[in-house]
Amino acid sequence: MKSNEDASGVPAGESAPGSRAGQRGGVDGAANPTCALVTSCDVAFVEGASALLMSVRRLHPEVRRYCFVPPGQVAAIGERLGSLAQVRAFPRRIKGVPDDRLINVGRLFVVAPPEDVSVYMDADVVMCRPAPEWWRLQPGKVNAVPDSSRQVSDNVAGKDRDKFTRQYPEVATRKGFNAGVFGLAPREWPDLAERFEDALEAGGYAYSYIIDQPLLNAIIQPRVNWLPFGFNAHGLFDNHIPCDVRAVHFTSSPKPWMKTYPRHEPGYWYWLKYGTPRAGCVRLLAMAAWIAVCSPKRWAGRRFRIWRNAASNR
Repeated sequence: MKSNEDASGVPAGESAPGSRAGQRGGVDGAANPTCALVTSCDVAFVEGASALLMSVRRLHPEVRRYCFVPPGQVAAIGERLGSLAQVRAFPRRIKGVPDDRLINVGRLFVVAPPEDVSVYMDADVVMCRPAPEWWRLQPGKVNAVPDSSRQVSDNVAGKDRDKFTRQYPEVATRKGFNAGVFGLAPREWPDLAERFEDALEAGGYAYSYIIDQPLLNAIIQPRVNWLPFGFNAHGLFDNHIPCDVRAVHFTSSPKPWMKTYPRHEPGYWYWLKYGTPRAGCVRLLAMAAWIAVCSPKRWAGRRFRIWRNAASNR
């Protein structure tokens, strides 16, 4: 079957950085838009949020940074993050999402800042190189990176997959975007949270943390401007990290700041280098050597996961 994307991960026929459109500054070609970075976390993810915000401050000091958190954790997280971000409580509840799960839909508040362009990044992302393309928007478009899954419906739990496919037949079988990193103009999406609530209610879904990405694809998908995989390198246990990667996204569990994260994975080297500024050259060289030694183990694990996923989809 012919692939619907090119080698960069961008679906065929869509624009990407390097084209004239991809190089325009700001919204509608504005030269100096105001820019924001939004993330969200609770106390369990504050270490990841801190690493993300430090990397953004280092690479894009001109971007204003916001972190939305549970109301009861504003003081504790604010003390931990300090000047790295404006720490704010979630602006509102989301109908259909339990209050203790709001952290999973923090991306809906990407429209809350007053800046012209707002980029959301999960608290398990770390930026490695400057990526101004995230804040360069084509008129009416949303910047995003293709998800590593085959199609949007693959990210819907089995019991809701048929329901989602009936509700959004054209979106369900398309290549979707990864909702852990995306950029938009807040003034064009003031009702993003309301549209999510309507889609959740219309589908009759019992909320689970994996339904937000498919529903955001259903809402946003026709207006996506695709960026290459390196702007949001994710699925790190199964995908190669490009040498010119802009942002590394630790989508799998455990997270790299947790003791159980496998140190033989290449992603851990990126966490040491870009997420923990105290890691010196000696430690980075030692970790690179250890990762190389463990390559056969990593390859075998990857082949097993591919086989297991193929068997489960039969």
